[in-house]
Amino acid sequence: MNVEMSVNPDNFEPIRLEFHTGKLFTGQDIRGIQKTYNDLNDAYQIAFLVKGRFFEDAGFLHTFEYYDELRKMPLGGRTHIITVELAKLGYLLEKPVNEMSASERWAFYFRYITDREKRDKINERNRV
Repeated sequence: MNVEMSVNPDNFEPIRLEFHTGKLFTGQDIRGIQKTYNDLNDAYQIAFLVKGRFFEDAGFLHTFEYYDELRKMPLGGRTHIITVELAKLGYLLEKPVNEMSASERWAFYFRYITDREKRDKINERNRV
């Protein structure tokens, strides 16, 4: 697993993420007669994209895996690229914490942790 903060992602970000995911996956040692491809662990490349909107949609969280789009069939592989676009979280400023999903709460934390004015909302617990 590789988790990183990309402050100024450029146009090559998807290729860079795919490259590092490939290195994580192929860097596993499965040599020897007791090992098979089934011994490979999942590889996760997680990137927090800080500035700007990287993908055109409104979603802040994207999970990429191998997928046959024409037949709507996943490959079921073991490599995963997850991106969190922190610039798309402005809508959470008005959303009550107890109505946020776990992903929204974590994203809010990473986006606003250095903003002292948001500290109360960050520390707010989920109340049912």
